[in-house]
Amino acid sequence: MTGEDEIIIHGPRVTVPIAYDSLGIQLYKALNDREETPLFIDAFSGEYMTSTTLLRNSCFLGQCLRNFGLAKNDVIAVCSENHVQFFDPVLAGLYSGIIVSLFSPHYTERELLHVANISQPSVIFCSTEASSVILKVKDRLKRTPKVVAIDAKADYGGCQSIQNFIMEYVPASFDVSTFSPFPVNVKEYVAFILYSSGTTGLPKGVMLTHLNYITTITINKPRRDPLSEVSLIIIPLYHVYGLFLGCLRISGGGKGIVMKKFDPDVYLKTIQDYKIERLSIVPSIANFLIKSPLVDKYDLSSLKTVSCGSAALTKVAEEALTKRLHVTDIRQSYGMTESTLSVIGDSKDRTASGACGRAMPNTSVKITDVDTGKSLGPMEVGELWCRGDVIMKGYYNDPEATRAVIDENGWLHTGDMAYYDYDHAFYIVDR
Repeated sequence: MTGEDEIIIHGPRVTVPIAYDSLGIQLYKALNDREETPLFIDAFSGEYMTSTTLLRNSCFLGQCLRNFGLAKNDVIAVCSENHVQFFDPVLAGLYSGIIVSLFSPHYTERELLHVANISQPSVIFCSTEASSVILKVKDRLKRTPKVVAIDAKADYGGCQSIQNFIMEYVPASFDVSTFSPFPVNVKEYVAFILYSSGTTGLPKGVMLTHLNYITTITINKPRRDPLSEVSLIIIPLYHVYGLFLGCLRISGGGKGIVMKKFDPDVYLKTIQDYKIERLSIVPSIANFLIKSPLVDKYDLSSLKTVSCGSAALTKVAEEALTKRLHVTDIRQSYGMTESTLSVIGDSKDRTASGACGRAMPNTSVKITDVDTGKSLGPMEVGELWCRGDVIMKGYYNDPEATRAVIDENGWLHTGDMAYYDYDHAFYIVDR
């Protein structure tokens, strides 16, 4: 805490040095250093993407984007359900300082028109499943994008296959070993534009910098043993939480089992067959695990840790989950798209049941009176404000909305009501 008038809860300093290479350079190096093993596996089909194939694909596509004419701070978009090829265009963009905007494949035409007109991507990479709504709206956008299908074998109806796109712009003689990512200023350059309604209104484009994501990965790595870890990724990769899980697998090792939709039997069988030890969930999945009779039909004894994000679990739900899964390590966290991931989370030093954790490393948090802005002490409910290297740069092309949520001292005003106890554990009261 600092000052007599201002009460601030600071997280510990991160113990692992933060590298200031671009996110693209760091992920490229991680793939280059790995042995060829399956990295992403489709839970339904068994289709997989190896680390070596992902490196090759993303380098070819990265060169393709450069030859297509894109450069630093240009924008591409990815619109797909969870797919083993999801990260091909994501990495290709990051390698060249191109901003990657992520669209939900479930957007309606109206929603897609809104978000695509915010970021105005030059190219939209999509799955065939998501392409229909994109093709319906692309000619109505402020900028007409090229549409490329990541999983199509041939061109169709205004959509080019990714193989043909690469063949058109990259000569067959291209040597992948000559490709290298570009450096960028990690504090200033935007890596991703994700979408959030923020505290109010229509979705806005959240600008997350390379430093935002590098810091988030660095903060969370020491809390895990990633080299042999198998993650079950059911949370959408276009969501800040799912995107983090995918990036963590690329940067830290292990493999990710991706599910494009929730199927109860496939979900539980995947935990059983892959002997998942750490489960990342949201409250709706927690509710399924607590109540579904299907849970008893599968061997989930491999589970050691369950981490829940998106919204807080009640004390009753946390206790029910512990009892049902026979797991004592239930971790909660609090964050939002604007904070990249979590600003509050559980560590190995567990907080009280029902709490969402303590301030994360390199992060500061305070509770403020909604009328006066004065910081409050323990057990007093107010608005949660947070600050640190994980806080977004701002809303894309919307300085007014940015000023409304990030003040001149760098505090993000979350709009969420919370309090903390005498052990500095935080509790969310209303989101």
